[in-house]
Amino acid sequence: MSVGMREAKRCTIEAAAETEGLRLERMELYVLMLGGSGSRFDDRGASSWRCGLLRIRSGIYGGWGTCAISDGCERFDVVKWAAFLHQIKSLSAEAAYMEAERQRHGWGTVRTELVLDALTHLKARMKYGFPSPASDDAAVMKRAEAYYDVLF
Repeated sequence: MSVGMREAKRCTIEAAAETEGLRLERMELYVLMLGGSGSRFDDRGASSWRCGLLRIRSGIYGGWGTCAISDGCERFDVVKWAAFLHQIKSLSAEAAYMEAERQRHGWGTVRTELVLDALTHLKARMKYGFPSPASDDAAVMKRAEAYYDVLF
């Protein structure tokens, strides 16, 4: 094994050890209207739909997940839709992943896959020691139709 490979492996092991005790600290759900002009169909007949962007943070790490929430014509209550997120707050990323799998039947496929995607991304960043890049929250917030924040 080369010196560079040994160093990379050592850094990965150290990063994993440092993140083992980290708990989820914040979850943010942005709801964006995509396609069309905000009505069911735009001028060209293209339908619009709501997309959910979930960011889960733990320490300096963060993971993103996305999903299609609903078509654009349905009324949408972000507080009601996102209430399930409180069931995983303050857990470790691994425990939250297992809880999401356990809750799949109650949460449904869309919510479960949204959380699992964000947690998978978060766990990969933690494992390899890649902190979250600076993000432009203002740009996402400007496009968001709704926003839900779970702080612990």
